Amino acid sequence: MGNCFSSDTSTETPGSTSRPVTEVRPINTMATGKPITWAEVKKHTTEKDCWIVVGGKVFDATNFLNSHPGGSRIILSNAGKDCTTDFEAFHSDSARKQLQTLLVG
Repeated sequence: MGNCFSSDTSTETPGSTSRPVTEVRPINTMATGKPITWAEVKKHTTEKDCWIVVGGKVFDATNFLNSHPGGSRIILSNAGKDCTTDFEAFHSDSARKQLQTLLVG
């Protein structure tokens, strides 16, 4: 999907349900042109710094944690992971549009 590279050595595929990511190659690029690696995404897993991956894109959900209708805990449990499948299963078109406002790259 999208900008997510598919050649890795893991047995799991991008988009699988809430899996931790282990690849270290770029998955996308920030507006600055700097590559975003899975290693970088995995650093952002706290209430003060929370990134998620949906559809091969990286989103900073930090400022949305307290606004999430399902609570912050569900987002935090997916921090640093590809949660595409879960996101797509539970969110409306409106939520998908709102997610785009959190885009890191």
